[in-house]
Amino acid sequence: MKTIMKTKKRKYNKEFTRVGSLIENIITNIRPESDKKMMGIWKVWKRAVGDVIASNAQPEAFKGGLLIVKVSGSVWAQQLQFQKRELIQKINEALDSELVKDIRFKIGSLRGRS
Repeated sequence: MKTIMKTKKRKYNKEFTRVGSLIENIITNIRPESDKKMMGIWKVWKRAVGDVIASNAQPEAFKGGLLIVKVSGSVWAQQLQFQKRELIQKINEALDSELVKDIRFKIGSLRGRS
């Protein structure tokens, strides 16, 4: 005697979903508040600091008002140290919140750069 198994056809969403929005949804639902705030900083980074700085400096971590920014070299670390107050103001304006209180710069390799 043969058993006939009926298989259900899966319904697929025919619209594409951006991977970034999926990641954001996952982080929003399972990550601590500081990670959510970091996502906000990443979203506004390039707009807040401009293309030149964004290509030589990237936010790396955020906790308790302190933003750690990785920079491509010592010259950038020094230059951005001089602009720190202005950067904090621009980032907070872009976030529409007084989230960032201080920035520390550290030298390292940046994502997306070879």
